[in-house]
Amino acid sequence: MTGWKFKSNEDIAPYDQDCYYYQGSSDDYNAATRYDIARNTVMVTPSRKFPVNFQQAFANCVWWQS
Repeated sequence: MTGWKFKSNEDIAPYDQDCYYYQGSSDDYNAATRYDIARNTVMVTPSRKFPVNFQQAFANCVWWQS
């Protein structure tokens, strides 16, 4: 998932972007874990064991094109 944050509805580009992966729990339908991938097009260091190929996940981030 890629998130774009705008300061107002009149902005033409986001001021902040993040890309992350959610993995649902097989034990609890309502539980999920968020894994951060990148912020403002820069890859982050995974904070825990990433459940899928991290490089591939980063390649799937969708960044704002101006």
